[in-house]
Amino acid sequence: MGNNIQVPYTGHVSGGIKEGMKVVVRGKLGHGDKTFSVNLCSAPNTDAGDVPLHFNPRFGQGKVVRNHKQGGSWGMEDTDGGFPFKEGRQFEIKIKVKNSKYEVEVDDEDFCEFNHRLPFGTVQYLHIKGDVQISSIEFKYPMPYSARIPGVVVVVVVVVVVVVVVVVVVVAVVVVGVVGVVVVVVKIIVVLVAVLAVVVVVVVIVVVILVVVVVVVVVVVVVVIVVVVVVVAVVVVVVVVVVVVLVVVIVVIEVVVAVVEVVALVEVVVDLLFSANFGSGPSREEGDTSLHFNARHNQGCVVRNHKQGGWGSEETAGVMPFHRGQLFQLQFFVSNSGYRVNVNSNYFCDFNHRMPKEIVQYLSLDGDIEVYGLTM
Repeated sequence: MGNNIQVPYTGHVSGGIKEGMKVVVRGKLGHGDKTFSVNLCSAPNTDAGDVPLHFNPRFGQGKVVRNHKQGGSWGMEDTDGGFPFKEGRQFEIKIKVKNSKYEVEVDDEDFCEFNHRLPFGTVQYLHIKGDVQISSIEFKYPMPYSARIPGVVVVVVVVVVVVVVVVVVVVAVVVVGVVGVVVVVVKIIVVLVAVLAVVVVVVVIVVVILVVVVVVVVVVVVVVIVVVVVVVAVVVVVVVVVVVVLVVVIVVIEVVVAVVEVVALVEVVVDLLFSANFGSGPSREEGDTSLHFNARHNQGCVVRNHKQGGWGSEETAGVMPFHRGQLFQLQFFVSNSGYRVNVNSNYFCDFNHRMPKEIVQYLSLDGDIEVYGLTM
């Protein structure tokens, strides 16, 4: 988060606070009897809910108060450790989340520890208030990192039902039309036969031969008409069935069922190496791996692979998009056919599924990066 952050500040911690996570606050102090506080809260501010950690430098008293608040009541204050802040000076506060406590550094020096009085899992917000200028706020995830992906990646196939309904209606209309033609033809035959019968009764001898000829001709015509109509109807039905099959096969919408976004900074190291893994276990060493996305700077490539008992064949097409010391955004779009990967909002590669997506339960990250944001 960049410069000129307005104070009081409230920010939601996406996914909550995790063990191993770091909260980094940088700013500048004013002059005089100033006080400010950095708070890890369950609600948007210290008045609305519980406060697992209240970190409060007080210049007038020359001490830094650490405390917690539960059910509207503040606990016992911790104030040992001196006062590491200077008037008018820049500062950096790092709060490290451990299993049993918070560890706080000020300007890269160990300052204090604060044992958990409330579960750190209740923290959903960072709230800063008081007489201070804040220049940046960062949430750094532990490396290696692993998190359960909410829900199971499921194939979603949407068939356009409207098209099928329309096709069925067309078939029905064609069939009804064929039946109507046959009925009309039959009615015509009945009328013709009746007329001919009257004529035969009146002039039997004169028109006997003519009647026979006419009847034969009419029958032949009717048979021809019926045959033509039936053939046309069969052809239409066959064409419609083929169209329906093609529509059902072709008009299938591939829906993105999961999006995972990682915002991280590449560390300045010689052999840059990091990976993102979608698998059945908390790390790529445990269980199967549907996608292993592995940036190898020393080889100048990004390897994509899967592991099912053993590793599969590697895919390495594409130019290395990651550079030392640079912040990047990595997006994974999961669909029913595979993964699509964007780097800094630009398309980078596709990776077709080699195993059922239903096995994916975890995203794990490891290597030479600092993760600042993660959205799933």
